[in-house]
Amino acid sequence: MNKLKALFKDKTKKRLSVYFTAGYPSLSDTVRILEGLQESGVDFAEIGFPYSDPLADGPVIQECHKASLRNGMTLELLFSQLRDARHLAIPKVLMGYLNPVLQMGIEKFIDRCRECEIDALIIPDLPFDFYERYFSAPMNEAGLLSVFLTSPSTKPERMEIIRQHTTGFVYITSDHGITGSSVNFEKQKKYFQKVREFFPGIPKFVGFGIQTGEQYNLACRYAEGAIVGSAFLKHIMEFGTHSTSIKKFINQFRYDPGSN
Repeated sequence: MNKLKALFKDKTKKRLSVYFTAGYPSLSDTVRILEGLQESGVDFAEIGFPYSDPLADGPVIQECHKASLRNGMTLELLFSQLRDARHLAIPKVLMGYLNPVLQMGIEKFIDRCRECEIDALIIPDLPFDFYERYFSAPMNEAGLLSVFLTSPSTKPERMEIIRQHTTGFVYITSDHGITGSSVNFEKQKKYFQKVREFFPGIPKFVGFGIQTGEQYNLACRYAEGAIVGSAFLKHIMEFGTHSTSIKKFINQFRYDPGSN
């Protein structure tokens, strides 16, 4: 069974996901970070493949993308690294922009995902009609779960499409902004409640701007968990990718059971 789908079978726990950019800080850090995240008890990892124009991302992730590309990261190299991570039990979600996927070729890209035991895909700039025509069937065949994003401006008809076609989880972006922006939970309370009610039975994760354990706990009131990205990248910029450094960061996000 898909490892992410198996993880979601237990509906009693709140989950933590961590995003990082492959090939950053150094080209060989991808598997090391995955090992550190697994050892630290993170529920699943989001691996970002770099792109030269990451429009939805804030300055931290943009800089990580640029550094990764300077280091020489490519999709082919990333997949060769991920083949060496197949022994890890942590579910792996691949996240990135459409252009590099098209450059590789959709069929080849999905084939590589299957070889590397990727559990789900997030492509934020993927048009839905394009997904239905070119991605849906081969992803289902490869056992890849689909993840779509909502924002406060997502229209009900779009949310209905997301509800019908999500096989993984709904990614609740916390604001109209970019990754790394601070979350105003009081301001977004109605939006979070609306999404929670619109997607009963479908796992939901809050992302974009989760920087502290307190924010993580607040996000878990509205969803099955949350995603930490920019804050983690800032941490490894300063403290490196050794497992003890990763554990120290992750420990602050141990959720409060009272927030269930």
